[in-house]
Amino acid sequence: MVSPIVGNKSGATPCSGGKGKREKRMSEPQSSRANLSIGDVSELTGSSIDTIRYYERVNLMPEVERTSGGHRVYTDEHVRRLAFIRHSRALGLSLEQIRQVVDGTEGGSYSCEEWQSLLNLCAEGIVRQIDDLRTAERNLREMIDACGQAELPNCRVVERLLAGEIPQ
Repeated sequence: MVSPIVGNKSGATPCSGGKGKREKRMSEPQSSRANLSIGDVSELTGSSIDTIRYYERVNLMPEVERTSGGHRVYTDEHVRRLAFIRHSRALGLSLEQIRQVVDGTEGGSYSCEEWQSLLNLCAEGIVRQIDDLRTAERNLREMIDACGQAELPNCRVVERLLAGEIPQ
């Protein structure tokens, strides 16, 4: 099972903000599930089948047993790991940071202090994203105010965008 008491030994870069498409919410955990299909895990976690397979390919998931017919067989451990990954992504951790957390947890080498340091980096990244969004909103409002409501070939906003005049 993945423990959340871990950190980042390599001084990871600030968090990405969890960008990417949103998936369904996870259902409430149940006790002692075993022999789950990938479809079951997808339904339980709200993660797409492609996402689950991707996490397996990049070694974020525990090894998955297979039936004699080659079908994957999942357990509660896999559901918990997916929950950890999804919650970490929602906090803004990158997949590489999540890998470091998982590796550190399994090796018992990360402290609560290191985990807090990583979360502080994520919080700082979110503040920067908020600042960037405020700047984008301000730029949009300026463009709206500058609009002379002319037809598109003569639109001042489009002309400014094409000329690269909108401040970043």
